[in-house]
Amino acid sequence: AVVSTQSTGMWDIDGSDAWILNYVTVQPEGGRKYYFYNYDTVKISTKASEGYSRYTMYEQGQETYYITFMTADEKHADANGMFPTIKIEGSWGVTKTGLLDLYDHNDMERGKKDIYTVPGMKYVGDIKCIEITVRGKDGWKFQYIEVHSGRNMRATYFYNTAGIWMSTKSKDVSRYRMCQK
Repeated sequence: AVVSTQSTGMWDIDGSDAWILNYVTVQPEGGRKYYFYNYDTVKISTKASEGYSRYTMYEQGQETYYITFMTADEKHADANGMFPTIKIEGSWGVTKTGLLDLYDHNDMERGKKDIYTVPGMKYVGDIKCIEITVRGKDGWKFQYIEVHSGRNMRATYFYNTAGIWMSTKSKDVSRYRMCQK
């Protein structure tokens, strides 16, 4: 079997230097690839005060989701060092991403669109709600988030009509749930 990992590396997003594992893939010889995501962004460290030395992750499914963030085109709406995750709720259940970060690309820039491809997730049917959770030290304001899957290419849009600013600062929101009407 081939085992590979994808991580955000050593990030100091809350004062510790623990390793944040985004996901692990396992592909038996001649078999399909399995994805295991770290939705809760559990930190891995040999120091008990900074994280866990062991962590169990579970395979969700084989569906690929495409998530588009449109960052608002206003002053300070862009983010550096922001790490969101998305929980997608549908007519058939729930699935969760790992950290969404476009590597070697400056994502979440003011007035720009970023598309994240997330394989190995559970197919949830018609998308009803999303919950975005952010981690990091910066603030971010999105105009909309669009989600669709490889099986159901019909896009579902979630607009930031309330003008929510996402951050871990007490005056902002670190977790926000939006549903279709």
